[in-house]
Amino acid sequence: MLQFLRFPLLQMTLLASLIVGFSRLADAQGSGRNVQLPSGATSLQTLEQNWSDATAEWFYNVPQGSKLLPYDWFIHLEQPGSTTLFRDPGHFASLGYLTRQADTANPDGLAVGFVQDDEHVGMTCAACHTGVLQYEGTAYLVDGAPTLGDFETLLRRLVDSLNQTAAPGAKFNRFADKVLGAGSSTADRQTLRKELQSYVKFRSDYNARNLPANHALGFGPGRVDAIGAIFNEVTTVFVEQEENFGPANAPVDYPCLWDTPQHDRVQWNGSIPNFKIPALAPITGTVDVGALGRNAGEVIGVFGYVDLSQNGLLGYGGYAATVKKDNLIEIEDSLKTLWSPQWPEELGEIDANDWMAGQVLFREYCASCHDDTFDRTSPTRMVEAVITRSGTDPLMAGNYATRMAKSGLLEGRIKTLPGLGRFGETAVVNQMLFHIAVQMTVGPDEPLPAQDPATLVTSNMPGPLTDPAPKPRDLAYKARPLNGVWATAPYLHNGSVPNLDELLKRPGKRVKQFQKGTSNYDPVKVGYENEGPFLFDTTLPGNSNLGHNYGPEFTEEERRQLIAYMKSL
Repeated sequence: MLQFLRFPLLQMTLLASLIVGFSRLADAQGSGRNVQLPSGATSLQTLEQNWSDATAEWFYNVPQGSKLLPYDWFIHLEQPGSTTLFRDPGHFASLGYLTRQADTANPDGLAVGFVQDDEHVGMTCAACHTGVLQYEGTAYLVDGAPTLGDFETLLRRLVDSLNQTAAPGAKFNRFADKVLGAGSSTADRQTLRKELQSYVKFRSDYNARNLPANHALGFGPGRVDAIGAIFNEVTTVFVEQEENFGPANAPVDYPCLWDTPQHDRVQWNGSIPNFKIPALAPITGTVDVGALGRNAGEVIGVFGYVDLSQNGLLGYGGYAATVKKDNLIEIEDSLKTLWSPQWPEELGEIDANDWMAGQVLFREYCASCHDDTFDRTSPTRMVEAVITRSGTDPLMAGNYATRMAKSGLLEGRIKTLPGLGRFGETAVVNQMLFHIAVQMTVGPDEPLPAQDPATLVTSNMPGPLTDPAPKPRDLAYKARPLNGVWATAPYLHNGSVPNLDELLKRPGKRVKQFQKGTSNYDPVKVGYENEGPFLFDTTLPGNSNLGHNYGPEFTEEERRQLIAYMKSL
Protein backbone atom coordinates (compact mmCIF):
# COMPACT_ATOMS: atom_id res chain seq x y z
CA MET A 1 0.00 0.00 0.00
CA LEU A 2 1.02 3.66 -0.34
CA GLN A 3 2.97 5.03 2.59
CA PHE A 4 0.32 7.50 3.83
CA LEU A 5 2.09 8.27 7.10
CA ARG A 6 4.78 10.21 5.26
CA PHE A 7 2.31 12.93 4.24
CA PRO A 8 0.01 15.48 5.83
CA LEU A 9 -3.64 14.57 6.26
CA LEU A 10 -4.78 16.42 3.16
CA GLN A 11 -2.28 14.60 0.96
CA MET A 12 -3.24 11.31 2.59
CA THR A 13 -6.90 11.88 1.80
CA LEU A 14 -6.15 12.72 -1.83
CA LEU A 15 -3.96 9.68 -2.34
CA ALA A 16 -6.50 7.41 -0.69
CA SER A 17 -9.18 8.63 -3.08
CA LEU A 18 -6.99 7.70 -6.02
CA ILE A 19 -6.89 4.05 -5.16
CA VAL A 20 -10.54 3.50 -4.27
CA GLY A 21 -11.65 0.50 -6.22
CA PHE A 22 -8.15 -0.66 -7.26
CA SER A 23 -8.85 -4.15 -5.93
CA ARG A 24 -12.51 -4.47 -6.80
CA LEU A 25 -12.11 -7.41 -9.12
CA ALA A 26 -14.44 -10.20 -10.15
CA ASP A 27 -13.83 -13.55 -11.75
CA ALA A 28 -15.04 -13.18 -15.35
CA GLN A 29 -15.65 -16.85 -15.96
CA GLY A 30 -17.79 -17.09 -12.87
CA SER A 31 -19.63 -13.88 -13.57
CA GLY A 32 -21.77 -14.92 -16.50
CA ARG A 33 -19.65 -13.38 -19.27
CA ASN A 34 -18.37 -16.81 -20.34
CA VAL A 35 -15.05 -15.40 -21.54
CA GLN A 36 -12.46 -18.15 -21.77
CA LEU A 37 -9.00 -17.96 -20.26
CA PRO A 38 -6.39 -16.60 -22.67
CA SER A 39 -3.40 -18.85 -23.26
CA GLY A 40 -0.97 -18.70 -20.35
CA ALA A 41 -3.49 -17.30 -17.85
CA THR A 42 -4.67 -19.18 -14.77
CA SER A 43 -7.39 -16.69 -13.85
CA LEU A 44 -9.41 -13.98 -15.58
CA GLN A 45 -10.55 -10.86 -13.73
CA THR A 46 -12.77 -7.94 -14.58
CA LEU A 47 -12.25 -4.40 -13.32
CA GLU A 48 -14.84 -2.13 -11.75
CA GLN A 49 -16.02 0.08 -14.60
CA ASN A 50 -19.65 0.66 -13.59
CA TRP A 51 -20.96 -2.08 -15.89
CA SER A 52 -22.74 -5.15 -14.62
CA ASP A 53 -21.96 -8.53 -16.11
CA ALA A 54 -25.31 -8.40 -17.89
CA THR A 55 -24.50 -5.01 -19.47
CA ALA A 56 -21.07 -6.18 -20.60
CA GLU A 57 -22.36 -9.39 -22.13
CA TRP A 58 -25.14 -7.49 -23.89
CA PHE A 59 -22.47 -5.20 -25.33
CA TYR A 60 -20.53 -8.25 -26.56
CA ASN A 61 -23.63 -9.66 -28.29
CA VAL A 62 -25.65 -6.74 -29.61
CA PRO A 63 -25.73 -6.65 -33.45
CA GLN A 64 -25.33 -3.36 -35.30
CA GLY A 65 -26.10 -4.26 -38.93
CA SER A 66 -22.78 -5.81 -39.97
CA LYS A 67 -23.05 -8.44 -42.74
CA LEU A 68 -19.76 -10.31 -43.07
CA LEU A 69 -20.98 -13.71 -44.31
CA PRO A 70 -24.16 -15.81 -44.25
CA TYR A 71 -24.37 -17.20 -40.74
CA ASP A 72 -25.06 -20.81 -41.66
CA TRP A 73 -21.96 -20.71 -43.86
CA PHE A 74 -19.79 -19.21 -41.13
CA ILE A 75 -20.62 -21.77 -38.46
CA HIS A 76 -19.79 -24.65 -40.83
CA LEU A 77 -16.81 -23.11 -42.65
CA GLU A 78 -13.46 -24.80 -42.09
CA GLN A 79 -10.08 -23.13 -41.77
CA PRO A 80 -7.91 -23.09 -44.89
CA GLY A 81 -5.88 -26.26 -45.17
CA SER A 82 -7.67 -27.86 -42.22
CA THR A 83 -10.86 -29.64 -41.22
CA THR A 84 -11.07 -27.58 -38.01
CA LEU A 85 -13.87 -25.03 -38.03
CA PHE A 86 -13.00 -21.43 -38.85
CA ARG A 87 -14.86 -20.26 -35.74
CA ASP A 88 -12.86 -22.58 -33.50
CA PRO A 89 -11.88 -20.74 -30.28
CA GLY A 90 -8.23 -21.66 -30.71
CA HIS A 91 -8.22 -20.07 -34.16
CA PHE A 92 -9.78 -16.82 -32.97
CA ALA A 93 -7.51 -16.72 -29.92
CA SER A 94 -4.51 -17.01 -32.25
CA LEU A 95 -5.82 -13.91 -34.03
CA GLY A 96 -5.93 -11.95 -30.77
CA TYR A 97 -9.69 -12.06 -30.16
CA LEU A 98 -11.28 -13.03 -26.84
CA THR A 99 -13.06 -16.37 -27.01
CA ARG A 100 -16.18 -17.42 -25.13
CA GLN A 101 -18.01 -20.51 -24.06
CA ALA A 102 -21.42 -21.11 -25.65
CA ASP A 103 -24.51 -19.98 -23.76
CA THR A 104 -28.11 -19.09 -24.59
CA ALA A 105 -27.16 -15.64 -25.87
CA ASN A 106 -24.27 -17.04 -27.89
CA PRO A 107 -25.23 -20.64 -28.73
CA ASP A 108 -22.37 -21.26 -31.16
CA GLY A 109 -19.68 -19.89 -28.85
CA LEU A 110 -18.50 -17.05 -31.09
CA ALA A 111 -15.64 -14.83 -29.94
CA VAL A 112 -16.35 -11.53 -28.20
CA GLY A 113 -17.72 -9.07 -30.76
CA PHE A 114 -18.88 -11.65 -33.32
CA VAL A 115 -22.60 -12.26 -33.48
CA GLN A 116 -25.48 -13.52 -35.56
CA ASP A 117 -26.91 -10.43 -37.25
CA ASP A 118 -30.18 -11.59 -38.82
CA GLU A 119 -29.10 -14.12 -41.46
CA HIS A 120 -25.44 -13.12 -41.35
CA VAL A 121 -22.49 -13.15 -39.00
CA GLY A 122 -21.28 -9.66 -38.23
CA MET A 123 -18.97 -7.74 -35.94
CA THR A 124 -20.09 -5.67 -32.97
CA CYS A 125 -18.37 -2.75 -31.23
CA ALA A 126 -16.94 -5.20 -28.70
CA ALA A 127 -14.80 -6.96 -31.31
CA CYS A 128 -12.57 -3.89 -31.56
CA HIS A 129 -13.11 -2.34 -28.14
CA THR A 130 -12.68 -5.05 -25.51
CA GLY A 131 -9.14 -5.45 -24.24
CA VAL A 132 -7.19 -7.91 -22.15
CA LEU A 133 -3.75 -7.76 -20.53
CA GLN A 134 -1.90 -10.50 -18.67
CA TYR A 135 0.47 -10.32 -15.74
CA GLU A 136 1.80 -13.13 -13.57
CA GLY A 137 -0.86 -15.60 -14.65
CA THR A 138 -3.85 -13.26 -14.32
CA ALA A 139 -5.66 -11.84 -17.34
CA TYR A 140 -7.46 -8.53 -16.78
CA LEU A 141 -10.53 -7.92 -18.93
CA VAL A 142 -11.00 -4.22 -19.74
CA ASP A 143 -14.29 -3.12 -21.26
CA GLY A 144 -13.95 -0.35 -23.82
CA ALA A 145 -10.20 -0.88 -24.21
CA PRO A 146 -8.58 -1.47 -27.62
CA THR A 147 -8.47 -5.05 -28.84
CA LEU A 148 -5.38 -6.94 -29.92
CA GLY A 149 -7.39 -8.58 -32.70
CA ASP A 150 -5.65 -8.99 -36.06
CA PHE A 151 -8.38 -7.78 -38.42
CA GLU A 152 -6.24 -8.03 -41.54
CA THR A 153 -5.21 -11.66 -41.00
CA LEU A 154 -8.78 -12.60 -40.11
CA LEU A 155 -10.12 -11.29 -43.42
CA ARG A 156 -7.32 -12.77 -45.51
CA ARG A 157 -7.81 -16.20 -43.95
CA LEU A 158 -11.56 -15.95 -44.47
CA VAL A 159 -11.06 -15.43 -48.21
CA ASP A 160 -8.58 -18.33 -48.34
CA SER A 161 -11.10 -20.54 -46.59
CA LEU A 162 -13.96 -19.52 -48.89
CA ASN A 163 -11.77 -20.04 -51.95
CA GLN A 164 -10.72 -23.54 -50.88
CA THR A 165 -14.28 -24.45 -49.94
CA ALA A 166 -15.62 -23.33 -53.31
CA ALA A 167 -13.27 -25.70 -55.15
CA PRO A 168 -14.49 -29.24 -55.96
CA GLY A 169 -13.35 -31.77 -53.40
CA ALA A 170 -13.79 -33.08 -49.88
CA LYS A 171 -13.86 -29.63 -48.22
CA PHE A 172 -16.77 -28.51 -50.36
CA ASN A 173 -18.58 -31.82 -49.86
CA ARG A 174 -18.33 -31.56 -46.08
CA PHE A 175 -19.52 -27.95 -46.23
CA ALA A 176 -22.44 -28.75 -48.52
CA ASP A 177 -23.51 -31.69 -46.35
CA LYS A 178 -23.79 -29.39 -43.34
CA VAL A 179 -25.34 -26.38 -45.09
CA LEU A 180 -27.73 -28.23 -47.45
CA GLY A 181 -27.96 -31.67 -45.90
CA ALA A 182 -26.31 -34.92 -46.91
CA GLY A 183 -29.14 -35.77 -49.31
CA SER A 184 -29.15 -32.46 -51.19
CA SER A 185 -29.44 -32.48 -54.96
CA THR A 186 -26.64 -31.94 -57.46
CA ALA A 187 -28.40 -28.80 -58.68
CA ASP A 188 -28.53 -27.34 -55.17
CA ARG A 189 -24.85 -28.06 -54.67
CA GLN A 190 -23.97 -26.40 -57.95
CA THR A 191 -25.93 -23.35 -56.88
CA LEU A 192 -24.14 -23.31 -53.52
CA ARG A 193 -20.74 -23.48 -55.24
CA LYS A 194 -21.66 -20.52 -57.49
CA GLU A 195 -22.76 -18.55 -54.43
CA LEU A 196 -19.49 -19.37 -52.71
CA GLN A 197 -17.52 -18.23 -55.75
CA SER A 198 -19.50 -15.00 -55.75
CA TYR A 199 -18.62 -14.41 -52.11
CA VAL A 200 -14.98 -15.19 -52.77
CA LYS A 201 -14.91 -12.26 -55.17
CA PHE A 202 -17.06 -10.09 -52.91
CA ARG A 203 -14.83 -10.52 -49.89
CA SER A 204 -11.65 -10.44 -52.01
CA ASP A 205 -12.70 -7.10 -53.46
CA TYR A 206 -13.34 -5.74 -49.96
CA ASN A 207 -9.84 -6.86 -48.95
CA ALA A 208 -8.31 -5.35 -52.08
CA ARG A 209 -9.89 -2.01 -51.26
CA ASN A 210 -9.35 -1.93 -47.53
CA LEU A 211 -6.26 -3.98 -46.66
CA PRO A 212 -2.64 -3.20 -47.53
CA ALA A 213 -1.86 -3.97 -51.17
CA ASN A 214 0.18 -7.14 -51.63
CA HIS A 215 0.56 -7.36 -47.85
CA ALA A 216 2.71 -4.20 -47.90
CA LEU A 217 2.76 -2.24 -44.64
CA GLY A 218 0.67 -4.80 -42.76
CA PHE A 219 -1.65 -3.40 -40.13
CA GLY A 220 -0.57 -5.85 -37.44
CA PRO A 221 -2.55 -6.69 -34.29
CA GLY A 222 -4.85 -3.99 -32.94
CA ARG A 223 -4.77 -1.69 -35.98
CA VAL A 224 -6.91 -0.95 -39.01
CA ASP A 225 -7.32 1.87 -41.53
CA ALA A 226 -10.87 2.48 -40.35
CA ILE A 227 -11.38 5.83 -42.06
CA GLY A 228 -9.92 4.47 -45.28
CA ALA A 229 -12.31 1.51 -45.24
CA ILE A 230 -15.35 3.67 -44.60
CA PHE A 231 -14.30 6.09 -47.35
CA ASN A 232 -13.76 3.24 -49.79
CA GLU A 233 -17.14 1.64 -49.12
CA VAL A 234 -18.85 4.99 -49.59
CA THR A 235 -17.02 5.97 -52.75
CA THR A 236 -16.82 2.63 -54.58
CA VAL A 237 -19.77 0.48 -53.48
CA PHE A 238 -22.47 2.90 -52.38
CA VAL A 239 -22.06 5.68 -54.94
CA GLU A 240 -21.16 3.02 -57.57
CA GLN A 241 -17.87 4.49 -58.79
CA GLU A 242 -15.24 1.74 -59.08
CA GLU A 243 -12.39 4.13 -59.86
CA ASN A 244 -12.79 5.90 -56.49
CA PHE A 245 -10.77 3.24 -54.68
CA GLY A 246 -8.00 4.60 -52.44
CA PRO A 247 -5.15 2.69 -50.75
CA ALA A 248 -5.36 1.49 -47.13
CA ASN A 249 -2.19 3.27 -46.03
CA ALA A 250 -3.01 4.98 -42.72
CA PRO A 251 -3.79 2.32 -40.10
CA VAL A 252 -4.53 3.51 -36.59
CA ASP A 253 -4.96 1.86 -33.21
CA TYR A 254 -8.45 1.20 -31.95
CA PRO A 255 -9.26 3.98 -29.45
CA CYS A 256 -10.71 3.38 -26.00
CA LEU A 257 -14.47 3.93 -25.67
CA TRP A 258 -14.87 5.27 -22.15
CA ASP A 259 -16.08 8.90 -22.09
CA THR A 260 -16.66 8.85 -25.86
CA PRO A 261 -20.29 10.03 -25.50
CA GLN A 262 -19.06 12.86 -23.27
CA HIS A 263 -16.58 14.21 -25.85
CA ASP A 264 -17.71 17.14 -27.97
CA ARG A 265 -15.67 15.76 -30.88
CA VAL A 266 -14.53 12.21 -31.61
CA GLN A 267 -12.15 10.25 -33.86
CA TRP A 268 -8.37 10.54 -33.56
CA ASN A 269 -8.41 13.80 -35.52
CA GLY A 270 -11.48 15.22 -33.75
CA SER A 271 -13.29 15.32 -37.06
CA ILE A 272 -16.75 14.17 -35.95
CA PRO A 273 -18.91 16.43 -33.72
CA ASN A 274 -21.11 14.78 -31.09
CA PHE A 275 -23.89 17.29 -31.73
CA LYS A 276 -27.40 17.05 -30.32
CA ILE A 277 -30.59 18.00 -32.22
CA PRO A 278 -33.65 17.64 -29.95
CA ALA A 279 -36.02 18.48 -32.82
CA LEU A 280 -34.97 15.28 -34.63
CA ALA A 281 -35.55 12.99 -31.64
CA PRO A 282 -39.07 11.97 -32.79
CA ILE A 283 -37.56 10.81 -36.11
CA THR A 284 -34.18 9.41 -35.03
CA GLY A 285 -35.15 8.14 -31.57
CA THR A 286 -32.43 10.18 -29.86
CA VAL A 287 -31.21 13.74 -29.39
CA ASP A 288 -27.66 12.44 -29.91
CA VAL A 289 -27.85 12.70 -33.68
CA GLY A 290 -24.12 13.24 -34.09
CA ALA A 291 -23.33 10.06 -32.18
CA LEU A 292 -25.93 8.10 -34.15
CA GLY A 293 -24.50 9.31 -37.46
CA ARG A 294 -20.95 8.57 -36.32
CA ASN A 295 -21.86 5.05 -35.25
CA ALA A 296 -23.82 4.45 -38.45
CA GLY A 297 -20.76 5.49 -40.41
CA GLU A 298 -18.67 3.01 -38.44
CA VAL A 299 -21.04 0.17 -39.34
CA ILE A 300 -20.70 0.71 -43.07
CA GLY A 301 -16.94 0.31 -42.72
CA VAL A 302 -17.37 -3.15 -41.17
CA PHE A 303 -19.67 -4.86 -43.64
CA GLY A 304 -22.82 -2.74 -43.35
CA TYR A 305 -24.72 -1.64 -46.44
CA VAL A 306 -26.53 1.57 -47.39
CA ASP A 307 -28.78 1.97 -50.42
CA LEU A 308 -28.35 5.32 -52.20
CA SER A 309 -30.61 4.47 -55.14
CA GLN A 310 -33.58 6.34 -53.66
CA ASN A 311 -33.13 10.03 -52.95
CA GLY A 312 -36.28 10.53 -50.88
CA LEU A 313 -38.72 13.43 -50.88
CA LEU A 314 -36.85 16.62 -51.78
CA GLY A 315 -33.64 14.82 -50.91
CA TYR A 316 -34.56 14.44 -47.23
CA GLY A 317 -36.24 11.05 -47.15
CA GLY A 318 -33.20 9.29 -45.78
CA TYR A 319 -31.32 6.26 -47.06
CA ALA A 320 -32.22 2.69 -46.21
CA ALA A 321 -29.39 0.76 -44.60
CA THR A 322 -28.67 -2.44 -42.72
CA VAL A 323 -27.66 -0.27 -39.76
CA LYS A 324 -29.67 -1.14 -36.63
CA LYS A 325 -30.26 2.36 -35.30
CA ASP A 326 -32.17 1.34 -32.17
CA ASN A 327 -29.26 -0.85 -31.13
CA LEU A 328 -26.74 1.90 -31.85
CA ILE A 329 -28.73 4.26 -29.62
CA GLU A 330 -28.71 1.70 -26.81
CA ILE A 331 -24.98 1.08 -27.28
CA GLU A 332 -24.25 4.79 -26.98
CA ASP A 333 -26.44 5.07 -23.89
CA SER A 334 -24.63 2.15 -22.26
CA LEU A 335 -21.26 3.76 -22.99
CA LYS A 336 -22.39 6.89 -21.17
CA THR A 337 -22.25 4.84 -17.97
CA LEU A 338 -18.87 3.16 -18.63
CA TRP A 339 -16.01 4.31 -16.42
CA SER A 340 -12.34 4.15 -17.28
CA PRO A 341 -10.49 1.38 -15.43
CA GLN A 342 -8.35 2.15 -12.41
CA TRP A 343 -4.89 0.69 -11.89
CA PRO A 344 -5.14 -2.61 -9.96
CA GLU A 345 -2.66 -2.83 -7.11
CA GLU A 346 -2.00 -6.42 -8.24
CA LEU A 347 0.03 -4.85 -11.08
CA GLY A 348 2.25 -3.13 -8.53
CA GLU A 349 1.92 -0.50 -5.83
CA ILE A 350 2.15 3.15 -6.82
CA ASP A 351 5.01 4.78 -4.94
CA ALA A 352 3.67 7.87 -3.18
CA ASN A 353 6.86 9.91 -3.58
CA ASP A 354 6.97 9.19 -7.30
CA TRP A 355 3.29 10.02 -7.57
CA MET A 356 3.73 13.44 -5.97
CA ALA A 357 6.75 14.33 -8.11
CA GLY A 358 4.98 13.03 -11.21
CA GLN A 359 1.94 15.20 -10.55
CA VAL A 360 4.15 18.30 -10.52
CA LEU A 361 5.80 17.30 -13.80
CA PHE A 362 2.48 16.39 -15.42
CA ARG A 363 0.85 19.68 -14.57
CA GLU A 364 3.83 21.62 -15.91
CA TYR A 365 4.31 19.74 -19.17
CA CYS A 366 1.17 17.70 -19.96
CA ALA A 367 -1.97 19.18 -18.38
CA SER A 368 -2.42 21.96 -20.93
CA CYS A 369 -3.61 19.29 -23.39
CA HIS A 370 -4.51 16.38 -21.09
CA ASP A 371 -6.88 17.41 -18.28
CA ASP A 372 -5.93 15.57 -15.08
CA THR A 373 -8.80 16.98 -13.00
CA PHE A 374 -11.37 15.09 -15.05
CA ASP A 375 -13.87 13.16 -12.90
CA ARG A 376 -14.20 9.72 -14.49
CA THR A 377 -17.36 8.86 -12.50
CA SER A 378 -19.35 12.08 -12.81
CA PRO A 379 -22.65 11.55 -14.68
CA THR A 380 -22.34 15.11 -16.01
CA ARG A 381 -18.71 14.87 -17.14
CA MET A 382 -17.93 16.54 -20.46
CA VAL A 383 -14.75 16.73 -22.53
CA GLU A 384 -13.91 19.67 -24.78
CA ALA A 385 -11.56 18.64 -27.57
CA VAL A 386 -8.02 19.99 -27.62
CA ILE A 387 -6.89 19.80 -31.25
CA THR A 388 -3.14 20.19 -31.65
CA ARG A 389 -0.46 19.81 -34.32
CA SER A 390 1.91 17.77 -32.20
CA GLY A 391 4.14 16.60 -35.07
CA THR A 392 2.89 13.00 -35.07
CA ASP A 393 2.41 11.00 -38.26
CA PRO A 394 0.13 13.14 -40.49
CA LEU A 395 -1.15 10.52 -42.94
CA MET A 396 -4.48 9.61 -41.35
CA ALA A 397 -5.49 13.22 -40.70
CA GLY A 398 -4.38 14.29 -44.16
CA ASN A 399 -6.30 11.47 -45.85
CA TYR A 400 -9.47 12.43 -44.01
CA ALA A 401 -9.23 16.12 -44.80
CA THR A 402 -8.22 16.07 -48.46
CA ARG A 403 -9.40 12.92 -50.21
CA MET A 404 -11.55 13.65 -53.29
CA ALA A 405 -13.74 11.30 -55.30
CA LYS A 406 -16.36 11.23 -58.02
CA SER A 407 -19.81 11.80 -56.55
CA GLY A 408 -21.55 9.08 -58.56
CA LEU A 409 -25.11 8.60 -57.32
CA LEU A 410 -24.76 11.66 -55.08
CA GLU A 411 -24.16 14.07 -57.94
CA GLY A 412 -26.77 16.81 -57.88
CA ARG A 413 -28.12 15.90 -54.45
CA ILE A 414 -28.29 18.32 -51.53
CA LYS A 415 -25.13 17.94 -49.49
CA THR A 416 -26.38 18.03 -45.90
CA LEU A 417 -29.35 18.90 -43.76
CA PRO A 418 -30.66 21.58 -43.97
CA GLY A 419 -28.94 22.01 -47.35
CA LEU A 420 -25.60 23.64 -48.19
CA GLY A 421 -25.52 23.36 -51.95
CA ARG A 422 -25.41 20.23 -54.07
CA PHE A 423 -22.77 17.69 -54.93
CA GLY A 424 -20.92 18.30 -58.17
CA GLU A 425 -19.15 15.71 -60.30
CA THR A 426 -16.45 15.38 -57.63
CA ALA A 427 -16.51 16.09 -53.90
CA VAL A 428 -14.46 15.90 -50.73
CA VAL A 429 -15.12 12.41 -49.39
CA ASN A 430 -15.65 13.46 -45.79
CA GLN A 431 -18.58 15.59 -47.02
CA MET A 432 -20.02 12.58 -48.83
CA LEU A 433 -19.72 10.48 -45.68
CA PHE A 434 -21.32 13.17 -43.53
CA HIS A 435 -24.23 13.44 -45.95
CA ILE A 436 -24.80 9.68 -45.99
CA ALA A 437 -24.47 9.34 -42.21
CA VAL A 438 -27.07 12.07 -41.63
CA GLN A 439 -29.43 10.55 -44.18
CA MET A 440 -29.07 7.10 -42.59
CA THR A 441 -30.22 8.47 -39.24
CA VAL A 442 -33.61 9.40 -40.74
CA GLY A 443 -33.90 6.55 -43.24
CA PRO A 444 -35.47 3.11 -42.73
CA ASP A 445 -33.64 0.04 -41.49
CA GLU A 446 -33.46 -2.71 -44.07
CA PRO A 447 -32.17 -6.24 -43.38
CA LEU A 448 -30.59 -6.55 -46.84
CA PRO A 449 -30.54 -4.68 -50.15
CA ALA A 450 -32.76 -6.01 -52.88
CA GLN A 451 -29.63 -7.11 -54.71
CA ASP A 452 -27.26 -9.58 -53.03
CA PRO A 453 -24.26 -7.55 -51.78
CA ALA A 454 -21.92 -10.15 -53.22
CA THR A 455 -22.87 -9.05 -56.73
CA LEU A 456 -22.46 -5.31 -56.22
CA VAL A 457 -18.74 -4.83 -56.85
CA THR A 458 -16.98 -6.11 -59.94
CA SER A 459 -14.08 -3.69 -59.91
CA ASN A 460 -10.50 -4.59 -60.84
CA MET A 461 -9.38 -1.83 -58.46
CA PRO A 462 -7.74 0.50 -61.02
CA GLY A 463 -6.29 2.89 -58.44
CA PRO A 464 -7.11 6.10 -56.53
CA LEU A 465 -7.75 9.59 -57.77
CA THR A 466 -5.09 12.20 -57.10
CA ASP A 467 -5.81 14.18 -53.96
CA PRO A 468 -4.80 17.78 -53.23
CA ALA A 469 -1.96 18.36 -50.79
CA PRO A 470 -3.13 18.70 -47.18
CA LYS A 471 -3.07 22.09 -45.49
CA PRO A 472 -1.23 22.38 -42.16
CA ARG A 473 -4.50 22.70 -40.21
CA ASP A 474 -5.57 19.32 -41.58
CA LEU A 475 -2.70 17.47 -39.89
CA ALA A 476 -3.78 17.87 -36.24
CA TYR A 477 -5.02 15.28 -33.76
CA LYS A 478 -7.15 15.37 -30.63
CA ALA A 479 -5.77 15.22 -27.09
CA ARG A 480 -7.98 13.76 -24.37
CA PRO A 481 -7.90 13.26 -20.60
CA LEU A 482 -5.60 10.34 -19.80
CA ASN A 483 -7.82 8.49 -17.33
CA GLY A 484 -7.28 4.79 -17.97
CA VAL A 485 -4.30 5.47 -20.24
CA TRP A 486 -2.42 2.56 -18.64
CA ALA A 487 -4.85 0.14 -20.35
CA THR A 488 -4.59 1.60 -23.86
CA ALA A 489 -1.10 0.66 -25.10
CA PRO A 490 0.51 1.05 -27.57
CA TYR A 491 0.51 4.84 -27.87
CA LEU A 492 -0.01 7.69 -30.35
CA HIS A 493 -2.88 7.42 -32.79
CA ASN A 494 -1.04 4.92 -35.01
CA GLY A 495 0.23 2.71 -32.16
CA SER A 496 3.85 3.51 -32.98
CA VAL A 497 5.13 3.75 -29.39
CA PRO A 498 4.99 0.53 -27.34
CA ASN A 499 4.83 1.92 -23.80
CA LEU A 500 4.66 5.09 -21.71
CA ASP A 501 8.37 5.03 -20.90
CA GLU A 502 9.21 5.24 -24.61
CA LEU A 503 6.55 7.92 -25.16
CA LEU A 504 8.20 10.14 -22.54
CA LYS A 505 11.55 10.05 -24.34
CA ARG A 506 12.57 12.60 -26.94
CA PRO A 507 11.05 11.52 -30.28
CA GLY A 508 14.41 10.82 -31.90
CA LYS A 509 15.42 8.48 -29.08
CA ARG A 510 12.32 6.28 -29.13
CA VAL A 511 12.68 2.67 -30.21
CA LYS A 512 12.40 2.28 -34.00
CA GLN A 513 11.18 -1.32 -34.08
CA PHE A 514 9.32 -3.54 -31.64
CA GLN A 515 7.30 -6.75 -31.67
CA LYS A 516 3.52 -6.80 -31.29
CA GLY A 517 0.89 -9.44 -30.71
CA THR A 518 1.22 -10.43 -27.07
CA SER A 519 -1.10 -9.52 -24.20
CA ASN A 520 1.73 -9.97 -21.66
CA TYR A 521 1.92 -6.70 -19.76
CA ASP A 522 4.89 -4.68 -18.50
CA PRO A 523 3.64 -2.72 -15.44
CA VAL A 524 6.92 -0.81 -15.07
CA LYS A 525 7.14 0.72 -18.55
CA VAL A 526 3.32 0.46 -18.92
CA GLY A 527 2.63 -1.32 -22.17
CA TYR A 528 2.82 -4.79 -23.65
CA GLU A 529 6.02 -6.78 -23.62
CA ASN A 530 8.30 -6.57 -26.64
CA GLU A 531 7.23 -9.91 -28.10
CA GLY A 532 4.78 -11.35 -30.60
CA PRO A 533 4.61 -12.33 -34.27
CA PHE A 534 4.43 -8.83 -35.83
CA LEU A 535 7.39 -6.50 -36.28
CA PHE A 536 6.33 -2.85 -36.07
CA ASP A 537 8.72 -0.69 -38.08
CA THR A 538 8.36 3.02 -37.38
CA THR A 539 10.36 3.98 -40.48
CA LEU A 540 7.60 2.81 -42.83
CA PRO A 541 4.99 5.25 -44.24
CA GLY A 542 2.19 5.95 -41.79
CA ASN A 543 4.13 4.40 -38.89
CA SER A 544 6.18 7.36 -37.69
CA ASN A 545 6.70 7.61 -33.92
CA LEU A 546 7.96 11.20 -34.04
CA GLY A 547 6.20 14.22 -32.59
CA HIS A 548 4.43 14.69 -29.26
CA ASN A 549 7.45 16.30 -27.62
CA TYR A 550 7.26 17.74 -24.10
CA GLY A 551 10.02 20.32 -23.93
CA PRO A 552 12.76 18.96 -21.68
CA GLU A 553 14.48 15.63 -21.98
CA PHE A 554 13.11 13.71 -19.01
CA THR A 555 15.54 11.69 -16.97
CA GLU A 556 14.84 8.04 -16.21
CA GLU A 557 13.71 9.10 -12.72
CA GLU A 558 11.35 11.74 -14.10
CA ARG A 559 9.84 9.26 -16.53
CA ARG A 560 9.25 6.85 -13.65
CA GLN A 561 7.58 9.65 -11.66
CA LEU A 562 5.34 10.71 -14.52
CA ILE A 563 4.34 7.10 -15.13
CA ALA A 564 3.44 6.68 -11.44
CA TYR A 565 1.10 9.65 -11.70
CA MET A 566 -0.45 8.57 -14.99
CA LYS A 567 -1.18 5.13 -13.56
CA SER A 568 -3.50 6.81 -11.07
CA LEU A 569 -5.52 8.85 -13.60
